[in-house]
Amino acid sequence: MFLKGIAFGIAMLLMFSCSNKEKVYHIPAAWEHQDALWLGWEADTSYGYQSVLVSIIKSISHKVQVNLAVESDSLMHQASQYLTSKGINLETIHFQIIKGSQFWIRDFGAQFLVNDLGELAIVDFIFNGYGYPEFLKRQFGDNPQIKSVLDAMELKVKETNKVSSLIAESQKAAIIKTKIVQEGGGTEANGKGSLILCEATVLDRNPGSTKKVIESEFKKVLGVSNIIWLKKGLLEDPLHCFRRIHQNYIACGTGGHTDSFVRFVDENTIFIAWIDESEINGNPILQINHDRMKENFEILEKAVDQDGRPFNIIKVPMPDLISRKLIANCDLQSQIEKNNISCQGLIPSEMPQHGDTLIQVANASYLNFVITNGMILLPTYTHMGSSKSKEELVRLIFKIEFPHSQIVFIDAMPLNWKGGGLHCLTMEQPGKSKYLP
Repeated sequence: MFLKGIAFGIAMLLMFSCSNKEKVYHIPAAWEHQDALWLGWEADTSYGYQSVLVSIIKSISHKVQVNLAVESDSLMHQASQYLTSKGINLETIHFQIIKGSQFWIRDFGAQFLVNDLGELAIVDFIFNGYGYPEFLKRQFGDNPQIKSVLDAMELKVKETNKVSSLIAESQKAAIIKTKIVQEGGGTEANGKGSLILCEATVLDRNPGSTKKVIESEFKKVLGVSNIIWLKKGLLEDPLHCFRRIHQNYIACGTGGHTDSFVRFVDENTIFIAWIDESEINGNPILQINHDRMKENFEILEKAVDQDGRPFNIIKVPMPDLISRKLIANCDLQSQIEKNNISCQGLIPSEMPQHGDTLIQVANASYLNFVITNGMILLPTYTHMGSSKSKEELVRLIFKIEFPHSQIVFIDAMPLNWKGGGLHCLTMEQPGKSKYLP
């Protein structure tokens, strides 16, 4: 009886141990099999984001299930009409009515995790609208002219902050709560336990927290063991829109999301955005970007993965600098034309004079790409005057790393002008097939 009791106790311990192990979730890599790719939808009358969504859906719908999050029945009807008019078969779209949905689903949508049984969970990071409402409050104080706008913006951010948990409920996924403020575009994982973060964004979103505390929480909720901190992102990815990035240069952005400048492409290989010294030619934007990426490259050179191995780091050329001239219009009574920018679009400390010429730089990068089930969606920039030979080199770099994947180029410029890219419009839902018996 005694020996039988010991055997029973050991068996129970093993069962308990296995049970605990089964519930350990981790963040998968983007190149693993996906059951679905999530996109968001909004009424879009001027930005042109919808046209990019159409290109994405047409490219991927035969490779992966498309889940399109819309805020309401009326928007679902609008989306259905628009997509049908563009030749998309609605049977390839799984509409999900989720209040608070917006276009940039990468940043506020569900950060999916998976365990060894293929069970899903999401990390419910806090989304604070990139800190934009608070930023505007600090800049404009209690200005009654913008108070109603700020109130509406704050309400929208609160609704959007609930989207990740609503997606989790729709997919019957477990919800892991956290007090960390983070957007999905700033989280880069290799699926084996290593994570890349950018200090510029993560510390900005979590003032008052130390790197040690933040790192401990990321390890706990994402199931990673190794975190690499890079310093800054691209200069043309500043915090908020429109911001002066250097003299009369302006841009829109997030403050340094990783998906614009550094990406894992396998568990031990990292792509980093690169500007060669020979390209700078006295341009201050290119010089600053070169210096920033050089510093990040040196950090990665010294870093190791979760098993203590050095990384294989590959420099991926940046497209030629893409910019456009805008004339500052400070006359509220006049018509704001296409090549003008309202002075009210800039914060007081960066306000131009009426008639000043400003140069807007697009947040254009080949690293803001999408991977889904044997397909790579890459942004194209040759139609904007960027080098064709450079873009062909980028294609070859990706083909070497993903020899069995189909590569499709998509015009993402409407997103780049507003500080985003293809990756920002999508969020992958990991597949269960590799985990099931």
